Order: sequence, then structure tokens, then C-alpha cells
Amino acid sequence: MASIEVSLGQPSFSCFFSSSSVVDRHSTATYYKTSLTTVHDLPVEVLQKVFTYCTEPCTPAESYFIYPVWIAIAHVCSHWRSVALNHHSLWASITPNLSTDWSKAFVTRSEPALMDVDLFVSNARFDRNWLSLEDIIDLLANCTRLRSLQLVGQRQDVCAALGKLKETTPINELSLSVWERDHPTVLPDDLFGGEAPVRHLRFTSDSFVVAPRWLFRGVTHFTSTEEVPLIHLLNTLRHMPALTHFTLRSCMMQWNDHDAPRGPLIEMPHLTDFVVEGSSPSHFALLIQRLAMPRIARKRLELCTSVVSGWDHWASWFPILSSIIEAAGGMQQICVSGAPREGSFSAWTGGDATGVYEEAEFALKVIWEGCPATLQQQGASGAYFNSPIFHLGALWELVEGAMRARKLVLKGGLAARSQQLPASWWWRLLETLPVVEELELHPDSVEALFSAWRESDAPAVLPALRRVHIAQAESTVFCTPAITEGSSACLENAGEVLMKLLRGDHDNDY
Repeated sequence: MASIEVSLGQPSFSCFFSSSSVVDRHSTATYYKTSLTTVHDLPVEVLQKVFTYCTEPCTPAESYFIYPVWIAIAHVCSHWRSVALNHHSLWASITPNLSTDWSKAFVTRSEPALMDVDLFVSNARFDRNWLSLEDIIDLLANCTRLRSLQLVGQRQDVCAALGKLKETTPINELSLSVWERDHPTVLPDDLFGGEAPVRHLRFTSDSFVVAPRWLFRGVTHFTSTEEVPLIHLLNTLRHMPALTHFTLRSCMMQWNDHDAPRGPLIEMPHLTDFVVEGSSPSHFALLIQRLAMPRIARKRLELCTSVVSGWDHWASWFPILSSIIEAAGGMQQICVSGAPREGSFSAWTGGDATGVYEEAEFALKVIWEGCPATLQQQGASGAYFNSPIFHLGALWELVEGAMRARKLVLKGGLAARSQQLPASWWWRLLETLPVVEELELHPDSVEALFSAWRESDAPAVLPALRRVHIAQAESTVFCTPAITEGSSACLENAGEVLMKLLRGDHDNDY
């Protein structure tokens, strides 16, 4: 394509697209002459669509302007200004950087469109251009067109702002990020007039948020990043009959089985996604035992840690996952990446070894960073701690469903010179997965496996292995028993040899 040019008389606006072919000067001149269009000939709907693209999320550097960075489009000509001022949804998003005057202008110019409001709430004015608490209350108190509201600030300031929102509004999304350690944040019963069709709810707090029960009635997506007691979270979920997506993030509060009674399970008939992200498997295990959700709901446990200092505590929770994994047909894919200092492990279920992690009925991920590189290291308290990578073999034995894995991926970094793993680790890892049929390796992992095999008296650990896939840069090589004779490719040969070694089909001449 060539170009599209819009003529405004003196100023002009041009949008150039990449050309797929070279055109001569005569052809280009002819095209310009016939395609030159004045801006007044463009339909208003087209201009509005262009303007909407101009208001897409700005970069961090642009977020400091007290005015909208796209405002220049309203000053090109009187026609553009008229279109912009009458394009109500263009003014429907208030962000924390906007000044008081601009925020008020957005409220006026957006009418009757629904509004998305994101504000930092504080009783102290950190910048003369930022909205004060009084400004925010004045801005929101009589606004009945909220589509989404996100407030960030101290507990008393957020509560003061919410306490003035007594008008009914068609709000669909509410997000609160509250700075408070000592006291829960209690929302008023008459918030939004005591009724609002909230569907997406997000609470973030160093403590936790207490909301009126009616607010939960229609919620379909709930994300909690709170230090919330188990009993309170269960009571919250109990009043969310329409919930489809639940995520618990970064809860560091210690939970115990006796914190909440094992009464009738809380019915969650519509739940499709259940995600727990934290530093201990206890939160996932204690919740899953108290909720009744469809078997096919996607369940995901993601753990992030720096060290494992209490492996016995971790290990006590994993057997609870076995029944979930068994019901989903067992783990089908396992992926290990990194090294002792930092890395990750993930495993997921599925009908075959081609399933996607995010779509699995059950998925487990462990991420670690800043760990000691040695097998065991003693801390200042006298306790021993180490990297989760040294416990993976034991973990798979605890989670019986992992024994069915058909595909194993060993990514780069496992054999980094400064973080060498002992040969025994490799065989401890592999011998717990006797049914693996497909092995995907990165080059450094290939080298490490050869070295470990030589040091470990040539064990046969993967008798069912049928395929080795070695990846290097952007190219991949597939190695199977059917490789054509006489192939001289280095990776092909390495893959074929390695497969024979791991299966035990060798004559000890390697």
C-alpha cells in the first residue's frame, strides 16, 4: 500500500503504512491526486474511531501530564474539535494524573456515557495539581454514571470517599487498594445506594476488606490480594453464588485447619477458574477442601519462594492434591527451567501431552529466586535451607499423579557452570518419571545429562522414551529411533545417543 493523506487546507494529517512493492514517481503522484481527501469528507464515525485509538493507555512517561496527552486532536480545526467534544466516550476515563479542572471537564463532557475512574485518594495534597480528598468527594458524590472505580490510598481516606457514594450507579467493576496493617477496611452498607451490579471485584490490602453482603451477589470475578483470615474469606465466597473466576494472591497470613469448621461445602456451581498464588501450598489445600466446584473447573497453584526451610511443612500439603490430579487424568507435562539459584518448575494435566498450561484442569508451578546454590546451607538461626530444585523428585513422588507424565521439558540454565547440579540429582529426577515418552532438551541440559550418566554408572531411567527433541536458538532437531542412517548432524546424533542411554539400549561404548 502507499499512503492515505487528509488535507486540512494548510495543516495536514498523514498515516503511512508499510509498502509491499515499489511504485514509480508518476504512479505515486497520480494516486495522491485522485485520493486526496479533505477531513470534512470523512464520516464522523471514522474520526471518532481514530480519536478513540488516540486515547488508548499511555506510556508511564506520559502519565505525569495533568492533561490528556491526546488533547491536541481537539485543536487541529473547528470540525475536529466539534467531533471530539461530542464524542462522549472519549472523555469517559479519569486517571490519577489529571488535574481537578481536567477531571471536572471529563465528567461534564462524557455525559451521558458511563465512566471509568482511577484515582489516588489522600487527605494530604502531595502535588498542587493532584486532586485532594475534598476534590474527589465533590467529583464522585453525585456521579451516577460509574462503570468502573479504582481507588488507591490510606484506609481512612478511601473510606471517606466511599462514604459519600450513596447514589445508585450501574458500576460493573470495583477495585480498592488500601494501605492499612492494623485494622480491616469496612465499607458502608449504603455504598452506591445499597445496590449496584458489580461483576468484577478486586481487594488489595495489608489487612483485609469487609464489604456488605449485597455487594457480592452478582460478582463473577473476584481477586483478593489481602492478608485475610481463612474464615473471613470463606464467608465472602459463601455470598458469591455467581462467581466464575477466583484468584487469591500473596496472602502471607498463616492458616491452619482449625481456623474454619469443616461444615457443609460452600457451593460454587459456576466456578470455572480457581487460582492461588503464594508462598505455601497450605492456602490452596485448605480452600479446596471447603469448596464444592465443578470437577472441570481449572485449578492452578503457583508458588513463589526464595528458599525452602521447612520442606516437611510443604510436603504435608501435597498429598491433598493427589485426588484432584487423579480425577484430571494425571500430570501429562512437566517443565523444569533454571538452576538452584533461580528457576521454575511447572506441571499440568490434560488428555495428552499437547495441552496448554493455562487451559489445564489442574496446573502447578513453583518459582524460586535468590536461593543458595549448594544442596544444603545453614542459616543464622541454625536451620538448614536450600533451593526447591533439590526437592522436585520427592515432590513428584508425593503427588502420585505426576508419575503419569508423558512429556518432560528441561530448559536452559540447568547446567550453568556456577550452579552445577550433582549427577545424583538428575537420576533422582528422572527415575520418578518412568513413563515419560517425549523429552525436550536445551543444549546445556544435553551436556549435563551426558556427564551425569557417566558419573552414575550408566543407569537406565526412562524405559518408555520414544522421542528426544533438542532445541538450539531458533532451530530444533527431532530425534527418534527412525532417524535415517548416516545422519551427521551433531544434535541429531546427540539426541539419538542420549535416548539410547536413558532407555538402557546401549552397549556401554559411549
